[in-house]
Amino acid sequence: MATNSALAKSVLRGIQENLQALSFCKKRGGGFYRELGKDTEGYVGLNLATRLPNNRIGISPIVGVSYAPIEDRIQKLCTTSPFLNGATLTTAVGYLTPEKRFLQWVFDPALGDIVSSEIAKIVRSIEQYGLPFMQEHTSLESIITELEATRYTVNDLRRYRLPVAYLLAGKRDEALKLVGQELEAMKGRTDPAATQYRDFARAVREGRVAAP
Repeated sequence: MATNSALAKSVLRGIQENLQALSFCKKRGGGFYRELGKDTEGYVGLNLATRLPNNRIGISPIVGVSYAPIEDRIQKLCTTSPFLNGATLTTAVGYLTPEKRFLQWVFDPALGDIVSSEIAKIVRSIEQYGLPFMQEHTSLESIITELEATRYTVNDLRRYRLPVAYLLAGKRDEALKLVGQELEAMKGRTDPAATQYRDFARAVREGRVAAP
């Protein structure tokens, strides 16, 4: 019987091998990336749960897209916040399936004979539902649409990415309006997150976000 740690390593290794067959490569932060176009990469992350009963583990795949012109500019302006780097849009793959809910694949060390078939299900869900999602979001316009609706993101990330996206699209007025609204919502806050955003907003207002 496999231990919890050994099972996790085996499952993750199996998923990685299958993702490589879909042209995904493991890169920064442990995520898997696949080139979709000149500026866009598809992203797969594997959330691992190891505290399930009976030494079981759970894997919940996350899929998304990384739009380099947005991410590169944010990294230059906010080097102290790693959480800002990576995928521009993300979602758990389960929400893209017909079930439209969070899905976690559970692996039991007592059932080693079904590990391969469960890995295949995970990879198939990424291929059938994650890849089309990635391919639908390769343009700046499609990314702006989702960020405006706060879909496939959270506002802590949206408040950075959407102004940069607006600037890249030549929509400076919209970018300035959004950072103004966010600054107003943060009025009175002195925490590090608010201080950093004020620095970011200043860079936007002063035109220090480079044009494409």
